[in-house]
Amino acid sequence: MRYEDFFKKAFGREPYEFQSEVAEGELPLIVGAPTGAGKTAAVLGSWLWRRLHDRDLDDNQRVGRRLIYCLPMRVLVEQTAKVALDAVRRLEEAGVVEKGRFRVYVLMGGDATADWNSDRKQE
Repeated sequence: MRYEDFFKKAFGREPYEFQSEVAEGELPLIVGAPTGAGKTAAVLGSWLWRRLHDRDLDDNQRVGRRLIYCLPMRVLVEQTAKVALDAVRRLEEAGVVEKGRFRVYVLMGGDATADWNSDRKQE
């Protein structure tokens, strides 16, 4: 499956050129794009793609087991969590990833899931 097809299954639309570059090129230190341009989908899609293709990647292209967003406002946390939950659900429904392979946890001021750190199923 091409990344463009994967992205469309996850996010319901074709990726912008910069979103494909984040997934298929070298890992960027900074993703510079205006508000609303799709940075969340770029990083999340790239991370999911790289986790699924870990064995095929060079060491400098691999990513860690967890993707953590640290955001300054509750509304951004909620928006980002929704994007992640929807993308994972769509990929599961399309049969691209097995159910439960990727989980989304929200850790937000007094609202933390107790088992987020001990979840080992995401190998």
